[in-house]
Amino acid sequence: MFRDLNLDPRLGEFCYERRTTTFHPSSTLFGHAFVIALAVAIAASASGAVLVASNDSGLQPWQWLLLVASLPAAYYLFVFLSVPAASSKPPAPTYIKHDLSKCPPPFPNGWFKVANSRDIKAGQAYPLRVLGRDLVIYRTAPSTTPSSCSSSSTSSASGAPSVPPCSVVIMDAFCPHLGANLAVGGRVDGDCIRCPFHGWAFRASDGTCVDIPYSQQSVDNLASNANAKAKVWQVMEWHGAVLLWHHALNAPPAWQLPDLYPGFQHTRYDGTAEIYINCHVQTVPENGSDFAHFQPVHSDFIVPGFFFLKHLWSSSWEPGTGDRSHMTDLCITTQFQFFGKLIPKVSYSAYIHQIGPGLVTLMFSIPLLGRVMVLESVTPVAPLTQQAQHTCFADSWVPRFVSKIILMALLTQFEADVPIWSNLQHTQRPMVVKGDGPILRFRRWYRQFYSDPASSVSQDSSAADTQQPALLSASASASQEVSASANESKAGEDLAW
Repeated sequence: MFRDLNLDPRLGEFCYERRTTTFHPSSTLFGHAFVIALAVAIAASASGAVLVASNDSGLQPWQWLLLVASLPAAYYLFVFLSVPAASSKPPAPTYIKHDLSKCPPPFPNGWFKVANSRDIKAGQAYPLRVLGRDLVIYRTAPSTTPSSCSSSSTSSASGAPSVPPCSVVIMDAFCPHLGANLAVGGRVDGDCIRCPFHGWAFRASDGTCVDIPYSQQSVDNLASNANAKAKVWQVMEWHGAVLLWHHALNAPPAWQLPDLYPGFQHTRYDGTAEIYINCHVQTVPENGSDFAHFQPVHSDFIVPGFFFLKHLWSSSWEPGTGDRSHMTDLCITTQFQFFGKLIPKVSYSAYIHQIGPGLVTLMFSIPLLGRVMVLESVTPVAPLTQQAQHTCFADSWVPRFVSKIILMALLTQFEADVPIWSNLQHTQRPMVVKGDGPILRFRRWYRQFYSDPASSVSQDSSAADTQQPALLSASASASQEVSASANESKAGEDLAW
């Protein structure tokens, strides 16, 4: 399920290999020393407070001693022995055939993560498949690299903006000449990319063909031909991620990414985990507004076998307003139960920001250690296939094993939902009851990322796989019916995509 990542062991980074973890000795040695010191400190402080604490909480002394002893044991099982969590079993296969006609348009409008910035090397081209399309992504060559491409002079003459050296560029993958894939054998030449088939060069600023090695006269003739251009997608780099702007009607970005954590742009990269899910893109972020599912799905402790420890969750969710209307704020607080009794004065709150349809940030401020941020992204690969990534960053002085624990804990909880998501049929008008959480409010907020339903699905269907147009056509028809239903109702309150 997790893609194997080849990371430089000298950096002390870690990778996920099919739901088990491997860690490098550089961080393991420090982790051993830390957990031993932690266990001694906890045991010393707890031994004098056992009787008092047991009277306050109702726990027996032996139960408190077991709790103290379980902390270092849990740490070893979870981190150093790389024991997969119970929810890390291979996800259940998708037994149902999703009905796209009951789903919202498959590709919402917004910024989507398509790569890690560090993975896109200057002067190299890579294949990319997102939003039902084949694309090519590359980073323009440094200014010191010789180039035979005449893009710079052509850009100046035509008024097209120039692209700075070492900028990330994303274009449609197929050459408009004879359809060769620019990502397979294509060569980066300055800020242009050359087709591997006939050597045509397309500039990064607007996709115009600026060089045909064997026919310069044809270049001038094609300059004004829109069909001779490769589509260039709007791209930005943010918190170590390459983001692509998608809009079903090709509108420019309606909002930009905020700087939520000033001073946290250039922190240490600690790893990425990737998983694919068979569901609609809206299903994953909607999970945060579904308060009632936390206890049935996420109450088990993250370490298998620790049945005596349980999570107790509480949450709040609010949509942004004004300039933050494309964002939501979610606060999740967890407390712990030991043999069914609440451990007093032990809790942790995570503050989570949803940004647009497919980006989520989680910031963990750890006393005496520093900050760890996890960027969670959900990017549609196809109408009902999502690529979910968790990328971890930390202040340079935070021990790496702390990042590992946080990322593994998040993934354990995330994977608990995957079998449900992959076998879930989207319900247009769910039977929401008191206590479910603000699910309908979330859906009303999320609607802003869809264009006119019929237009949106029609636009996306042109780029989908051969089996997708028929499904998307059905989705368009259903979307028109839903839109008509919304117009007949007051403000469309009965419509809950």
